[in-house]
Amino acid sequence: MNEISCKIMCLSMRNGVEIWLEDTRIENLRQALAAPNAPQFITLPDKQLINRSDIVGVFSPKSMESLTERKNGVWRCKQGKAHDRGEKCDCMPQKTKERNVEMYAAIAKCTRGCTDGYITHNDGSCEKCECLARFNQEYPT
Repeated sequence: MNEISCKIMCLSMRNGVEIWLEDTRIENLRQALAAPNAPQFITLPDKQLINRSDIVGVFSPKSMESLTERKNGVWRCKQGKAHDRGEKCDCMPQKTKERNVEMYAAIAKCTRGCTDGYITHNDGSCEKCECLARFNQEYPT
């Protein structure tokens, strides 16, 4: 989301109209609505006339962005990454990413010549390299 220089809020209407107003104007509107003899119809600074019964609420830009994402089928996984409708999440937790970086660094320093933590023998069999076994002991999952 782009940064906004002045604080604005969204006055959301029942018919789906979004009226974006500066924070100070929203505060004036709140005070007018809270008044005991508040009129049913309120004129906004740009001469729009609204029915107070049609106001759904006043929302922050972040809330409105989340609403738009949900309407468009975008959802957020536990890692906070946005995914399109139907997209499968394969995001890794940060802790797992950090562990993998450490593991690949340990494998890169291996002196036995393995490239992935396993040694392949001439007969096609594989065994876990000492570098990977040592890493798993030092950093258990």
